[in-house]
Amino acid sequence: MLHSELIFSLMGATQYFLGTKHDNIVQEACKAWENSDYAACEAILSKLPTTDVLLKTLVEKLKGKSVYTNLERIQSKDGKLDWQALKVVSSLITHAVIECECGNTEFKVLIPVLLEKLNNFGFDLLKQME
Repeated sequence: MLHSELIFSLMGATQYFLGTKHDNIVQEACKAWENSDYAACEAILSKLPTTDVLLKTLVEKLKGKSVYTNLERIQSKDGKLDWQALKVVSSLITHAVIECECGNTEFKVLIPVLLEKLNNFGFDLLKQME
């Protein structure tokens, strides 16, 4: 990884994971960076959960709720967009915010990702209706 990419990753880790249960990983990565041990910094940062892992964790927490059932329903439609898909992504954003309010602030990394997905789904759905 290039130094510029690594510093970008470190900054993102600081923004999204400092003050969470992953705080120690971020601090360890920062120390490695300060010691110019870039390989160690990269290796340490790789221990942080990815957005995919966090999304799976969030979805797992939603089992038994209507949003989970609706998510399963839209996944079985082979990616066909409809109003339900838009509502599910919107609901996932709401549940990511609720997790943050409950102190699980590592889920805030999902908010921009889900907002972008909501925006893309919304515009794609409107295009389909033309």
